[in-house]
Amino acid sequence: FVTVLVAVAQISISIYLPSMPALVEVFATEPSVVQLTVTVYMLGAAISQLIVGPLSDRVGRKPVLMVGLGIYIAASAAAMLAPTIEALIAARLVQSIGAMAGPVIGRAIVRDRFDRSRAALVMAWVGLALAISPALAPVLGAFVHQTVGWRANFGLLVAFGIFIAYMAWAHLE
Repeated sequence: FVTVLVAVAQISISIYLPSMPALVEVFATEPSVVQLTVTVYMLGAAISQLIVGPLSDRVGRKPVLMVGLGIYIAASAAAMLAPTIEALIAARLVQSIGAMAGPVIGRAIVRDRFDRSRAALVMAWVGLALAISPALAPVLGAFVHQTVGWRANFGLLVAFGIFIAYMAWAHLE
């Protein structure tokens, strides 16, 4: 569970990359404008990390994670339904803010729950997920884009977010 939780942000940034050229045409815009969907995602992720960690220390891991995943799911749905490139850019910013709850709280959970030697093993699995997810997500995204279209990648992220939220709700105290 923690391994998948930590990979949420990377999967979310990588899965739709193969769709970016099509987005230029769909939204009748310039490639640089479509690239803003990546830039604002990174900006939101950077800012969110500074807030999520201390907030989860103060309020608790599960409540902050559940709110973060709720934001992530809603923003992924907004990205899927975005009628304009501006709406997609805004949805990506909000999506990144919610997505970062996964890696930040996932690592904190490892520190909270495992002794030093067991934590090292769990973090090795997390490292593997972080190494593999940026390679696999675009391949999956390309397949989904070719099969169903670019919006389906965000639909897949909605389903992924719901699955992770269920796992968090069921398995965290």
